[in-house]
Amino acid sequence: MRPLRLPLVTGLLALSLTAVASDAFIAPGVRLAVINTPHLHALVPAHAAEALKAKIARAEVIYAAMAKDAGYTPRKLVLLVTDDLDTHNGFSTTVPFPIINVQLAPSLQPSFIFTGDDEFERTLVHELAHHISNDFDPNTVRRTMSNIFGRVLPFDYLSLLVSYLSVPSHVTMPSFWHEGTAQWAETEYATSPVWGGRGRDSMTHMVWRMDALAGKIPEVGDWRLSFQEWPFGSNSYLYGVAYTRWLAGNVGQRASMWQLIERQQHRWPFAFNGGPQKLLGTDHLSLIDTARRDLLAEQQRNIATLKSKPITVAKRLTPVESTVGAPAWTKDGELFAAWNGPYGDPRFITVDATGDNDNAGYRSWMMSPARSLSDGTLVFSDADVTTDPWNRSRVSIVWPDGDRTRVPYERLLQPDVCSTGSSGMSFVDDDEAHQIAAIHLKPDGTHELVVCNTAIEWGLLWNSRRFSPLSTVSTEGRPWSPVFMPQPPYRRSRQFGSVIELTEPMNPHVLTWVETDAAGSRLVAQAIPVDRKFSSIRNNVEIRQLKPRDDAAHLPTQYDHKPAIDPGLPPAPPKTETTDDSFQVVLAPARNSEEEQVPPAPATVDGLFIDSLGNQFVPVLALDKVDSGKPDRSFPARTVLVQLPGRILHPTWSADGKYLYFCADHTGVANAYRFDPDTKELLAITNTLGGVLACVPSPDGKELAIVDHDDKGSFLARIPNDPATWPGTAPKISLTWPAPVGKNANPDAKVEARFTLPEDRGDPAALTVEPYRGLLEIRPLFWTPTLAAVPEGGLGIAGLMADPVFTHLLIGSAGIGLAEASPVGLASWAYGGWPIDIGIVGWQAERSYDEQIVASDGNLYDYVEVRRSAEFRLGHGLTGLRRRFQLYAAAGIAEYDTVDSAAEEYDGLATFNLTPFTKVEQYTEFTLAYSDATVFPTSYTLEDGTSFAVSYRHSGYGGDLKQDRVIGLGTYVLSFWPRFGQQLVFGGALGWTEGDEFLQNQFSVGGTYGLNQLPRGYGTTEALGQYLVGGSVAYRTPVWRPFWGHSTTPFVDRQTVLELFFDAAKVSNEELDGDDGEWFRSVGANIHMNWMVWELMLSPGIGVAQQLDGDEATRVLFGFDFIW
Repeated sequence: MRPLRLPLVTGLLALSLTAVASDAFIAPGVRLAVINTPHLHALVPAHAAEALKAKIARAEVIYAAMAKDAGYTPRKLVLLVTDDLDTHNGFSTTVPFPIINVQLAPSLQPSFIFTGDDEFERTLVHELAHHISNDFDPNTVRRTMSNIFGRVLPFDYLSLLVSYLSVPSHVTMPSFWHEGTAQWAETEYATSPVWGGRGRDSMTHMVWRMDALAGKIPEVGDWRLSFQEWPFGSNSYLYGVAYTRWLAGNVGQRASMWQLIERQQHRWPFAFNGGPQKLLGTDHLSLIDTARRDLLAEQQRNIATLKSKPITVAKRLTPVESTVGAPAWTKDGELFAAWNGPYGDPRFITVDATGDNDNAGYRSWMMSPARSLSDGTLVFSDADVTTDPWNRSRVSIVWPDGDRTRVPYERLLQPDVCSTGSSGMSFVDDDEAHQIAAIHLKPDGTHELVVCNTAIEWGLLWNSRRFSPLSTVSTEGRPWSPVFMPQPPYRRSRQFGSVIELTEPMNPHVLTWVETDAAGSRLVAQAIPVDRKFSSIRNNVEIRQLKPRDDAAHLPTQYDHKPAIDPGLPPAPPKTETTDDSFQVVLAPARNSEEEQVPPAPATVDGLFIDSLGNQFVPVLALDKVDSGKPDRSFPARTVLVQLPGRILHPTWSADGKYLYFCADHTGVANAYRFDPDTKELLAITNTLGGVLACVPSPDGKELAIVDHDDKGSFLARIPNDPATWPGTAPKISLTWPAPVGKNANPDAKVEARFTLPEDRGDPAALTVEPYRGLLEIRPLFWTPTLAAVPEGGLGIAGLMADPVFTHLLIGSAGIGLAEASPVGLASWAYGGWPIDIGIVGWQAERSYDEQIVASDGNLYDYVEVRRSAEFRLGHGLTGLRRRFQLYAAAGIAEYDTVDSAAEEYDGLATFNLTPFTKVEQYTEFTLAYSDATVFPTSYTLEDGTSFAVSYRHSGYGGDLKQDRVIGLGTYVLSFWPRFGQQLVFGGALGWTEGDEFLQNQFSVGGTYGLNQLPRGYGTTEALGQYLVGGSVAYRTPVWRPFWGHSTTPFVDRQTVLELFFDAAKVSNEELDGDDGEWFRSVGANIHMNWMVWELMLSPGIGVAQQLDGDEATRVLFGFDFIW
């Protein structure tokens, strides 16, 4: 939900050489279709194109309306609609070309970006606001530069300068301004009175309230920081919209937000503060100072309102600065929940009553809510995106014995499970048959409520679990959070053959779920039949209800039974004793398969009419209605239990099925509630200053597990399930838009939106669908002067062409070498639209090997060569949320020539070095790279993991001349105190060659072009050899951690880091660590300034290295990142 800023890469051209780590905006293998409108070039998933025409037609209307309001002349915009992930998001960028993206998957209720009506439209408005504000540049000089060079994606110093002079200056404004204006747009243009954008959302107001309570509303200079999260990373969103909300309320009559944005477009890059001067006569810092005071006063009033009733006090059981999902109770009284802390991957944990946390052994990337059964069965959903970011979510069921079953269907969220076992019937055990309900995401951006059944398939050697197909449950609006109403266990007094006596009637399976639409949320209940093929009641069994006895002491010699399905069944066996208040069920014997099969007749179970569903379901029970004196809880038809504006979150039944617990934010604050379906009584359980997003009763009904919030994040807590301690009703606060200041000072006054969207939905029927052909969509994007005309270096120019989704990348460059000004250049094409990436590249480079020519005059001379290469490469790479890997194979040919101008310096002298290779090399190469290092909120580099790359190259030099080479480089970062940035870093290098030797194919210590960079501080080549071994140990610690923003600029001083290191390496010609080699060592220290520009982290450093061998010189080190 932010402007996409492609990173400052150190090798845009080097990327073209590898051609394996796809930069495509879509998942590999996805087929796209094109839908064109007057102002949109929409790219959508081909399989859902027809269904998405309505969204594209509406998007055209919205774009035209917003452009008109902003005074912006729209040009053709690429709208990329994707369905690659099971989470909702979007991005916008205008560099190197304008494109916006909207993911089709929905956001869920606990999310800050949840809308119960239409995420696509809200996110589209958000991203269009980014596009309109960032695409136009009124500055004539900059516009001319952009017309000449394009919008340059920088990758070195020269391209950075051209980019600075050519991209629209509004792009360089701070993140809080970008996100504030986009959230202003999504709130101002909201079409639903309930789902009114983040400016009106209870979750956003919750953060402001908690920060005001804790005295943590940022100071003026820190208002725009993006390094923080809530608990880590969204301050630029939260306080961006706080500022634009205040501007809309305080100065909106003098200057609209579109006018303020237009003035910022006139600013010079990074010069943000003076933007409103011409319109308002003041600057942003002064305005933010007032906005901060007004926001603090508003939240203090809200806090006082909430304190008018007793505040619920809950003890935090999970660590601070973390988030948790809705919990489930385990059979031993602990809580099982998804947890995401600041220092590690999100995972499921168990939490006891004292707050002790243990890793449950499952990752929780999706932060799924968890549910459980009384026997200890757990159910949750997660997507295994640890390595593969395109993996879909799947439901996991963890059985009481610890075995885990993954439901074989993808894209299922918010699951619940119930047993369809008979709890005492002798045919199967309770855990054999279950029913599962979940939300199923569909490829057109919609979703549905589905159920499926599962049972154990008994085999001769082993057992397996089978699943029924997914069946859709009819809903109105958008379904969420299904939960089964618990059924009381079926108790029997005695069983004779196929007769079981039960002490109370058997209830049907009742499913409850949340539905949302433009009016808000509602809780719905309805009975769901069970597929008998997956029930404990086998297909050859029919159930009959016998009449309950009037006199429990009466013991008949034969049952008086009323058949409900088959009147021709034999009488039940005699019975000699029974218990009071019992009624009896007859389990009929199997029919002969050759006998005529009579279709089952509809029957009633406590008044429930059961019929078939898609010819798949048949009656499970056929019982006469028993007057038990209890209210009817069978919900035979769709029944709306509760309807409220805003969110309803995580409904959960009490273990006895009597009460329904859930959370809702209709009062402006999310609190927990209990609903009694019999009396229709709705009671507020909590009155929180934060926000309660889940409330789950314990199996014994004595406690409630809740998810609440404070200023350090969400947390688990346990409170008594005692109505005497509940407030009963919760105070109401206003989620005011715009801010209640100036003429809008009354928080309850209705303020008309200044800008609105037309109701027109467009004309989907007028749109046509065409296949997407990436090659035909390739366009020039930019060209720029550069110091990296080829990866080896060179002064020249480079340019990029691509299709709109970056599946095709074409890069070209031309220039001169930095040593002898030899012509250099490159041409490459890479394709990343398939699971296997393809690359073709040809380039000419100048390479200089320092002091490698040993001449008879006693001097050392540089050897300079020109290498012309052509290469074909296949590869596959995945960048997961924790692990990344890259695997590729290449085949190529290279021609080597000595540069005559350099050779003239030692012409005529005898030389004693290895002979340079000056012919044609044919080679194949295989490379594997891996990393599971990560970034924490306090990180200054990748940490807490391993990174390595291993490369094998076979070279043929003509005739019998050949060589094999293997080199491996690796790093392990041990974060032994991550909160305070304490790291130990271990690095290593190993190399092995076998075959013919030339000057260029040796490992080196020191020098410019060696793959080995150890030890630091040796700028010239010290030794060459066939074998390499090296290592490094470093200690890193922050020495200053201000996390301080430079006023309203996008620059942040995060921390200054001291690094102490010891490096060593040697090369030899006999073996690894051979005696013929000499160790070269160094010690030193670096100081790295860890900066953030927008979301990009840079670590420029300066240091000193003392050589312990060789010349034993002292060298100054410069760098832009950590080496190891």
